[in-house]
Amino acid sequence: MSWLKLAENPEAVSSLFDLPPTLQNVEIFTFKIDRGGPTAELTIALNEYPSSPPLKWRTQQANHVTMTLQLLALGDIDFGQVRIEQRFKLIG
Repeated sequence: MSWLKLAENPEAVSSLFDLPPTLQNVEIFTFKIDRGGPTAELTIALNEYPSSPPLKWRTQQANHVTMTLQLLALGDIDFGQVRIEQRFKLIG
């Protein structure tokens, strides 16, 4: 199952990509945990560029995409051995 099927607003991604971008080996810029939710929010750099980027992105010659994901109703989070400059496999 694609991670996009779990998204509340999959159109935000499917309007840009023919196939959902992979969440493997992504660079994480921010990771916030709110234990009151429990929720987490992370901003990542995708490894793929959209197949249908908006005109504004093409005009500005954008060459990568960052995306913020909000994770809801979290159970356990296991970071294992994490280094600051490490890339992550988020799903699968």
